[in-house]
This record gives sequence, C-alpha cells and structure tokens, in this order.
Amino acid sequence: MALQLVENRGILRLPAMNGISGWRPINDAQYTFINCRAQLALFGGQSGGGKSNVLVADSAQEYDNPYFRGILLRKSFSEMTNIMDEMERIYRPLGGRPSDGKKIWKFPSGAIMRLGYMANDTHVELYTGKPISWLGIDEAQFQTEDRVRKLFPWVSTPPEYGLRDRIRLTANPSAPWLMALFLNNHCPVHHPDKSTIAGAVYGGARWKKDDGPVMLTTCFIPAKLADNPLYGEQKKAMLMSQTADVRRKLLDGCWCNVEGAFFPFWDDSYVVPYSECGEQWWHTHFISQDYGYSSSAAAAGLYFMHDNGKIFKIMEIVERQMQSEEWARHLVANMALRTIRGQRIRLIDTFADPAMDAHTGTGRSNLELIRDVFSPYDINITKAAKDSVGNAQLLSGKLQRREYCVTDMCPQTAESISSRKNDPERPGAILKVKGDELDDIIDTDLYGLNTFIQANGKPAQETINERVAEMAAAGADERTLHVARFRMEREAEQYDVPQSWVRPTIGKIGARR
Repeated sequence: MALQLVENRGILRLPAMNGISGWRPINDAQYTFINCRAQLALFGGQSGGGKSNVLVADSAQEYDNPYFRGILLRKSFSEMTNIMDEMERIYRPLGGRPSDGKKIWKFPSGAIMRLGYMANDTHVELYTGKPISWLGIDEAQFQTEDRVRKLFPWVSTPPEYGLRDRIRLTANPSAPWLMALFLNNHCPVHHPDKSTIAGAVYGGARWKKDDGPVMLTTCFIPAKLADNPLYGEQKKAMLMSQTADVRRKLLDGCWCNVEGAFFPFWDDSYVVPYSECGEQWWHTHFISQDYGYSSSAAAAGLYFMHDNGKIFKIMEIVERQMQSEEWARHLVANMALRTIRGQRIRLIDTFADPAMDAHTGTGRSNLELIRDVFSPYDINITKAAKDSVGNAQLLSGKLQRREYCVTDMCPQTAESISSRKNDPERPGAILKVKGDELDDIIDTDLYGLNTFIQANGKPAQETINERVAEMAAAGADERTLHVARFRMEREAEQYDVPQSWVRPTIGKIGARR
C-alpha cells in the first residue's frame, strides 16, 4: 500500500529568526525539520547536510517544559563526540547543565535530555518502561527495524503536559526499512515521481518486516551537502575520492544501495519494463525454485533467454505454508503452462535446490513429490548447481553486464538484490538471512542462472513461416511460396538445429522427454 499525502508544505523557506537561543538553522531543510508537523520524521541523504546538528536543536525546542523527557541514541557512546559538542553549544545558552559525563542534561524548568546507546537487541530494554515525549536516533541506518520499533510505544505523554510527542531520525542512505517508512520504497534521486515529496507529511506508513501499520504520520527531509555553508570543495573532494557506490550514497543522496551491499552497482535503472523484453513462446524458458515450508518460504522464478543472449526474469512466486504437492501444482498452473498468443512456452527444464531431495525418514522427498506432479505435463526437474561463492559471483557479473535482467514483473527480486549484503565469514558469498523470504528469492537466481547453459534458437518452423510471410508481402505467388517453403523445410531437416540443454548434474530426477 502506498503512502497517503496528508499535508504538502514542502521545504519551508528559512526565516530571519528562530526560537532557539544560540542556534539557527543553516539551510531550509533544517528549518523544515525543526518545524515538521509529522510525528515521525527522517532527515537524511548526503553526507555533510547538518543532520546531527539539527537533531540536537530539535530536542531543545521544549526545554522550558518541566515534563519534557527526551532520549537521543546512537550505536555507541564512542561515536557521541560530535553530538556532545552540539549539545554544549545549543543547551548551555538555554541554561542546560550536564552531568554523568555529559550524558544527562538538565534545564532550569526541570526538563531532562539523555544520551544513550543501542548497539544490539539487548540494549533496547534500557529504554523501555519509561515514557518520553522525544526520541532521537542519529545514524538510524545502523539500527534494525525491530529495535527502533520496540521503542515507539514509550514515546507517549499525557495531553495535559502540553508536549508534542515526536520521533526524529537521521540517516545516510541505506536500510530498506527506512525506505519503506519514509520513501514509499523508491529512491528519491532516481524515481522522484514514485518516492515521497520532500517536507510533505504522509499517513499510512507500514513496517517493512510484516507490513504492519506504523500508526504515525511520516515525513522525509533530504540533507544536501551543497546546502551546508560550513563545508566547501574540500569536503566534496573527499567524497569524490570514494568508490562509485559510496559516492552515489553520500554525495548524490541515492537510496538504491545498502551498507555492505553485495551488489553495490545496483539501482532501479537495472529493472527492465516487461514490455521491452520481447518475450516469445519459442524462447528458451526455465524455472528455478527453492522450496521451504516452515521457517523459510517457497520461492520460484520464471526466466527466458532472448535471441540476443540476454536472460530475463519475468515472473516470481513466493508462498509460505504451502505443501510441496500443492506448490508443484501452483507452479504448473502459473508458470509452466504459460502461453503467448495461444502457444505454450518452450520450457526446457526446472532447477531445484538439491536440499529439496533430502530424506528425513523412509518417505519420499519433496523433490520426488514435486516431480510426480510435473511428470504428466512433460516437465523435468534438475538438481541445481549449489556453490555459494561461484553462484553469487556469476549472478553479480551477469547483472552488472546486464546479461541477466530483472523485469518490473518481479519487484521482490529487485528488492532482494538491492538489500543483499556480503558475508563477512565467507568472502565472495552473500550473507544468508534465515527466515527472510528475500533470501529465498535470491536463491532462485543463484540456482537457476548457474545451472542453465545458454542455447536458444527460434524453432525452425517459426523462422520458415516468417520468411514465407515476407515473400508473400513482397508479391510472390502461391507456387513460388510453396516451393520456397519445401526447400527451407528440407534444409532444416539436414541440419541439427541447436537445442537448449543443461549441464549434466548428479542426482537428476526423471528422464528428459
């Protein structure tokens, strides 16, 4: 479900004065953030946009309310040096006095601001059970959705306190859960028409993990290096010295990449409209699947190879709690029996995770049960090549060279590619995320592409029909057309036209027909 626009004030023009003694916004974006009416706001984007500075300033707005209680979190105290410096500059002119090593600030009114850290899941408990009216999280891209989500219920105070309960985040581009909450799941740099309006307030945000409602209004304000007068060409030069993926994120404010991304080159421009891929029934099609029932999902993809050698993914299916035989019938109905202009697609094979052939007892394996459903439809199953490093490297290369293209019919595949990370324990491999269906989706690509060996020729009869049609359009008579067809069919019989094949695999189930 897309976000619903509640109020569009956009980016506000910076006024001559502001209401926080000792501080003033350095740009329109900071002013918009300070005056944002959304309950949940994100200030993020490029490096050097003044994110930490405005976060501290926002927390000071209600310093004169004795009931104000706020917490500002980061990943660790060792990263708090700049935050502490900002608090010193902003809080002291308001009468704030620090204690506990500048981790607690108290104001003359009785208002209190605290600094905290949240490096892992256990730290969440440090901040639950105590209602607050202001929650700030700096560098939110380093926090998980679960941690942040568990803090939300405690940002609530009685109406008679006269406080404006709100949550304020800052982040550099990263983290799919932030894109879901604030950006309508689209990068504002590459797809501004599908993303959100800067400074506008939206309703209807939903959590990434389970699509649950956030129940708060949201707003995204982009931070831009060019809008910060404190940084000049030197800062830009330092960012220009970084790798291309880091430059896109920190210099351009692109949200297409995640921290530690396995596919750092990937952005939405790699997604191809299905209408442009030119699928025909005679193209070589194949299915790749990874079946799971309990902790993991069952996922499958339908692919075809074009005459130009490119492989396109044109369909994806993800299901949970579906029995193996039901899953097989689902694939038959929705993928294997696909037709184009009345012709059934040329499906040469289906590839499956070898683990599907595991036997936990004396009964039949999931692969054998699926094979039985496939057999009446002349659908074969081949155990896929399973090499965590080799498969991942092959997929990365084919994507980057655009030899493998994901179409807009497969949004979850695109999301999976954009969010996969490097495995620190296995260099060259993709980090496995147990229970994440996006992990199961990427497996369909990994298994299928490395097992499939290119061989795709248009059926000879289809080619003959096209040539005869061209001759007829040029004015050839019936006798000439008949003779030409006869000769071309004889020539086709004399040559062994290349057919699609797959790499021989040990443990193949079922005979090819």
